[in-house]
Amino acid sequence: MDLVYYFVVALAALLFATTALMVLSIRRTRELLTQVKRGEEALMRAHQRLKSAHEELKSVDKLKTDFMNIAAHELKTPLVPMVGYLHLINRKKLGPEDRESLDIALRNTKRLQRLVDDILDIAKLESKVMKFRVEDVQLADLVRDSVAGARPFAGEKGITLKAVAPRRLQLVHGDPGRLAQVLTNLINNAIKFTDRGNVVVEARARRGDVAVEVRDTGIGIAKEDIPKLFTKFFQAETSARRKYGGTGLGLAICKEIVQAHGGKIWADSEPGKGSTFSFSLPIKGKALITTE
Repeated sequence: MDLVYYFVVALAALLFATTALMVLSIRRTRELLTQVKRGEEALMRAHQRLKSAHEELKSVDKLKTDFMNIAAHELKTPLVPMVGYLHLINRKKLGPEDRESLDIALRNTKRLQRLVDDILDIAKLESKVMKFRVEDVQLADLVRDSVAGARPFAGEKGITLKAVAPRRLQLVHGDPGRLAQVLTNLINNAIKFTDRGNVVVEARARRGDVAVEVRDTGIGIAKEDIPKLFTKFFQAETSARRKYGGTGLGLAICKEIVQAHGGKIWADSEPGKGSTFSFSLPIKGKALITTE
């Protein structure tokens, strides 16, 4: 009888403890569910704030692009006749002082013209309205032509400029003028930031694409600056690089053009040991470029 009694008491105690644990577990589960719900609501609010901020940034970026486009067009309108009249004056016989003043005016007017053209290019590329004249392109020929065009600039600085390219490579599909613009920009940058040594432009075929490298022995770029090189208006924050000037639009334009052709562009560098800027384009038939 006592054994049965103790067994019933133990069973009752066990049931009581189990019930109590279940009640506590249910309460804890409810508390956790409430916390999860509050967390979800907080995440949703944060998501909405981020979404609103993103939309606002997109709107601001569009306004900035529109402003750049309008400003560039307005600047270009008076620049065209100014350059024309300066060239007409340049044909006349002038004294040494007048000739020097005219040369300064021409250099700065052309510099402003290049800036305006860069702003118009980046605005068109970002808004996807730039038109491309698409055809079969032999990059080996473009490399040699671009190097030949940059030799006077390299000669002025005493830099050795060399093209390394086979006679023929697999064809790519794209706009030869815009691809030449990319090459010219990368080559001129390499020369500009190299005070002694050499610049080598090499084109080679790879599996599925054609790659071009522009290697220099110049001042180099800090590791932390490399990911930002292809963003608009970025310039590495060093006194050495600021000395060389520039707007920070050239590489952003190169990136947009290469990506429009379905390609990739990247850079490797180390301060004091030069830089290598590379891009690759898919062989004919694999490009993503579209004409508008």
